[in-house]
Amino acid sequence: MPLDLLPDDLQRAIIDAATDLLDPVAAAASLRTRADGPVRDLGVWDKATAQGWFGLAIPEDAGGLGLGTGELALIHHALGRTLTPGPYLGTTVAATVAHATGSPLLAEVMAGLPVGILTTDEPSGSFRTVDREDAGAWLVLSPDRAALLGALPAGAIAATPDSMDPGARPALVTLDSDVECYVEGTRPWTLAILLVAAQLAGIAQAAVAGSVAHTSVREQFGRPIGGFQMVQQRCADMATRADAATQLCLLAALTDADAAQLAASALLVAADAAVTNARDDIQNHGGMGFTWEVDSHLRLRRAHGLRALLCDPTDLRHAVLAGTSARAW
Repeated sequence: MPLDLLPDDLQRAIIDAATDLLDPVAAAASLRTRADGPVRDLGVWDKATAQGWFGLAIPEDAGGLGLGTGELALIHHALGRTLTPGPYLGTTVAATVAHATGSPLLAEVMAGLPVGILTTDEPSGSFRTVDREDAGAWLVLSPDRAALLGALPAGAIAATPDSMDPGARPALVTLDSDVECYVEGTRPWTLAILLVAAQLAGIAQAAVAGSVAHTSVREQFGRPIGGFQMVQQRCADMATRADAATQLCLLAALTDADAAQLAASALLVAADAAVTNARDDIQNHGGMGFTWEVDSHLRLRRAHGLRALLCDPTDLRHAVLAGTSARAW
C-alpha cells in the first residue's frame, strides 16, 4: 500500500509550532554555559507540556491528543535539529507505558513530570542514564519489557564522568524500589528506537543547513567556497543522507510502531547520517569547525551520544544486517 510521507496540514502545523518554540541559538548557548545541573529549559518544557507533546499519542478519552507515532517523530526530529536538551524521550515513551498499564502516573507525565530513561549496564549490573539531575520518575527500558518507577532516593544514583555531550548527565543507578507499572512486549523499546532515530535525522538535517549557510558566505579566491565542486559535492551527499534518514524514520513511524526491524534500520541509517554529516560540517567550516564557538562540534557530540544511548552501535548493525528482531539485541 503506498504511503504519503509528506506532512499534511495538521502535521505541518505541529512542525511550525515546534520550530517556533525550540530556539537552536538559545539551546546551543545553554549547552555551552551549563556546566552542571539540570539541562532542561523550564520555559520551553512548560510550553511543550501546554502544547500536549507528552500526550500526543495518547487517546483523547485518556486525556491525550489522539494522534500517532508519525507526529511524535516530527516533534523529536525538531528536538534533534535544534539540539534541545532534556528528558523528552523518556517522558514521551513513559506516557505510552503509563497508558498501556493504567498507571496513575499518566496524568502527571502528560502534565510535564520529567521521566528519565534507565537501560541495563551489563558490565556493572546496574542501570545507566543520562538524566541524573532532571528526572522526577524513571522508565526502565529493555528490548522486550518496560517498567515505570517513581522518584528514586539520592543514594541510588551515582554520577559517572560527564560524556562528550554537554546536554547529558550520565550516572549509574541501583534499583531496589517497587515497580509501579510493568509491561511486556517490544512496543516501548521500538518507539524509543524510532524517536532516537528521528532526533538523529534532525541532527543530520541541521548539519546540512549549517554547512550551506557557511559555505554560501565564506569566500576563497574571491568567490564563496560553496561554488567549488568538491564542497558542492560534499553538501549534496550530506543532503542525500539527511533526507534518506528522515524519510526512513517517517516510513517506520507510519507503517507500524511495532515494526521493530524497520525502526532498527531507521536508527542505523539515521545514526550514520548524523555522525557523518556532523563530521562533514566540521570539514566544511575548516579551522573554525573545531572551535567552541561554532555549533558543529555540539552536533557531533550529541550524535555520538544518541547513537549509543539505547544499544551498542555494532550490535545494532549486526542485528539489522542479520534481519533479526529487536528482541535479539
